[in-house]
Amino acid sequence: MSLAAKGAYVDLLGHQFETGRLPTDNLQVCRIIGALPEEWEAIKSEVLTKFEDQGDGTMVNLRMEDERNEREANRLRSIENGKKGGRPPSKENPGVNLDGTQKEPNPEASTTTTASYSKYPTLAQAREVAPTLGLTPDQGELYWHTREASDWMKSTASGGTTPVGKNWQSDMKVTAPKLQINGQQTGHRRNGARPSRNDGTAMQAGGAEPTPGVPRPPGV
Repeated sequence: MSLAAKGAYVDLLGHQFETGRLPTDNLQVCRIIGALPEEWEAIKSEVLTKFEDQGDGTMVNLRMEDERNEREANRLRSIENGKKGGRPPSKENPGVNLDGTQKEPNPEASTTTTASYSKYPTLAQAREVAPTLGLTPDQGELYWHTREASDWMKSTASGGTTPVGKNWQSDMKVTAPKLQINGQQTGHRRNGARPSRNDGTAMQAGGAEPTPGVPRPPGV
């Protein structure tokens, strides 16, 4: 996938995460990614392989759809638990002593959490792990989108690529702070706003500095 296609793919994933569905109409897609029709036409065949046409004028990335459904299910469970007075205690209730006092926190608990993840994290896991690495959840989210767009491949010093592998936490700690859009580090996004790409900069999936792209007129 070309650099321009990866950038458009990340933008579309972000829009789907926020809205649920993406339009199949080419002009609407251009507005979402901030591209001219001829620019979208040049990369469309690469990007659309990542999305499934729903037959109703919309398309979705199936993995992102699963992520949204999982998060919504967790949100609804939290609401129901809140109505009942909070999460019900487990039968063993390992966090409470027999006399009802709270047990001391287990210092090894945080180190085993990330180790239990599969080879690559889900979006929710990336956001959860980020603070344990000194990053913000938004940095973890942008890292996840970037690696997902590159099929979890990273750049090597020799100019090639190699799989991120199981040590994705280490890769996140090194790569996430370097990811920049519009000249601002990911940790400085305000009000949860998703970064815009309309200034013509492009982010490299390997965590490198942004490279100049084709300027995109605002509002396209």
